[in-house]
This record gives sequence, C-alpha cells and structure tokens, in this order.
Amino acid sequence: MQCGAVAWRSDSSKNEVAGHGYGHRMDIDHLLGGAAMGPEGDAAAVVGEDCRVRGVEGLRVADLSIVPVPLRSPTAFDAMMIGEHAAALILAAP
Repeated sequence: MQCGAVAWRSDSSKNEVAGHGYGHRMDIDHLLGGAAMGPEGDAAAVVGEDCRVRGVEGLRVADLSIVPVPLRSPTAFDAMMIGEHAAALILAAP
C-alpha cells in the first residue's frame, strides 16, 4: 500500500504510526490568558500587575497564563521575563 512517498507494509503498520502521532503530537498554540493580568477594575483579569492573584492572599502567578494577548513569537523569552519580573517583585516586597 502506498501513502504519499512512503510504502507501508500493511494497513496495521500505517495505523500504528498514525495512532502514535495522535497520542504524541505537539500543538503550536500556546496556552495564554487563563489567568490574565490586568489593572484593577479589569473584569477579565484575575492577576494584578504585581503578579498576585486577586482574592487569594499569598498566591502569585508567574507563567505565561498571565499574558492577556496572543504572542506571535516563541514564548521562552517571554516566560523568562515574567519570571524575572515576579522574582524582582518578591525580593522587593517588605
């Protein structure tokens, strides 16, 4: 059986490869905005600009879930900047 340029030994080998792909695929979308950051009074924001979760004392969020808008670039540097920002806030807190 032919599938594109690949010659499969049988339908079962083709299905095994396809099944592995479904179970181990990576998505190119980034999970952002689940705990969006925003100014006081922003109804959509659950995290303040100081990375504190509103209504929960002692809890901060320092990951990409606080980014309220989609990013159009790889997110590694954004995640590092958020972490550095949160660390600076924590170290500066009395």
